[in-house]
Amino acid sequence: MRTGSALVAVLLVGTAVPGWAGIADTPLPSFSDGQPAQLAALVPGVVKNNNVETVVICTNLASGAVDVGLEVFDETGALRNEVNTGNGALLAVAPGRTVSFGTGPVVAVFTEQTLTLNGAGSGTNNLRNGSGRVVTSGAPVGCVAFAVDRLHTIEDPSTCQAPPGPCPQPPSLSNVPLIAACSPAACDDSNPCTVDGCDPTGACTHSAAPEGTACDDGNPCTTGDACGAGVCVGTPLVCGADTPCNQVAACDPATGQCVSTTPSSACVPGGGTSATDCAAEWVVENPSNPKGRNSNQQVCRQGDQTCDFDIDPHQCTFRVRVCLNSHDLNLASCAPGQTSTYELKSPGARSANGRSLLDAVGALAPSARGGKRPGRLVFNPPDGTPDDCTPAVPVRVGLGRPVVVKVKVSSPAGTKDKDRLRLKCARRLGRS
Repeated sequence: MRTGSALVAVLLVGTAVPGWAGIADTPLPSFSDGQPAQLAALVPGVVKNNNVETVVICTNLASGAVDVGLEVFDETGALRNEVNTGNGALLAVAPGRTVSFGTGPVVAVFTEQTLTLNGAGSGTNNLRNGSGRVVTSGAPVGCVAFAVDRLHTIEDPSTCQAPPGPCPQPPSLSNVPLIAACSPAACDDSNPCTVDGCDPTGACTHSAAPEGTACDDGNPCTTGDACGAGVCVGTPLVCGADTPCNQVAACDPATGQCVSTTPSSACVPGGGTSATDCAAEWVVENPSNPKGRNSNQQVCRQGDQTCDFDIDPHQCTFRVRVCLNSHDLNLASCAPGQTSTYELKSPGARSANGRSLLDAVGALAPSARGGKRPGRLVFNPPDGTPDDCTPAVPVRVGLGRPVVVKVKVSSPAGTKDKDRLRLKCARRLGRS
């Protein structure tokens, strides 16, 4: 067999990008018998031009009968045949049976069904740089595709030399690449907090499971494990009083039991004066922070499950608690008092991160906010609960786009505490 230069030129054009639009955007059809179609394979280059036709041959590898169809799209991305009407479809293909579809009649290869192009898209009876997809009512099927010179046939050299001889030009055939579609089972990422599937181009997808889906994070020191943003997250077990700035006990990850420890603080003061810095602090779940857990500069590498609590490759989701009126072992000169106002300077009060933080702090005690300063919470009466901490709040930080949290807290006596926390999402190691 041989490949003519004209055929090669047509195939190069046939793999151009514009033909892919229809594959990605067009919903999968149903067959005329009502069976919904599944994507079986993609054909990046489909040609019907200059006496070259595309032929797709498929064998049913399943144990039962399946419907098989071929959809083709022209260079505008328009669907040029209707599988649901039988144009490009064969129903109830028996196990082991092989069927074939062609964009036009050819002499060299048998085609069981020849597609009729409709008037959509370019409206012409050709596919200069098209694409296609094989669809079935069930998997698996095995397919191959060829670009075939439709004018010539295969002759036996021992007979065609006789008059009128000589032998005609042999047909040109060229393999057309097929991309096998994925299946949800093959795409299983073993994450109970993602829903595995396939997109219209046959690539695996992993979307977040519904918030609150039950899961097990494998950590004996967490409770209430549930899915959030595509990851399994549990609430850390509190050993004794919930005073993260003055911890005297912790959970042993080997046993899941509470044990006494050397007193320590997990809190992040924001860099205010030492006498007032305990008025408002943060707790950031980031045990591997390069600058230490008490630093107000927190760096998480994207994808690090100890500090990044989502599956989005373009961001990190930090888990941050806000604590008011804390007894912080690292701030011996600071005595906790009362909080009358809490003002979030950044991020903006109307941003997603700002709303999450303000909602959590506002729920600690009776409070109100609004007016010309939407980021300002007023506690009435002042919040005097010692070591008053919010639950963990998700704060989303774009890759390479740090989020700076700035707050100003005041007491009934007029003392103020100004704090700053910088959260950075860094690229994971090994990625440029």
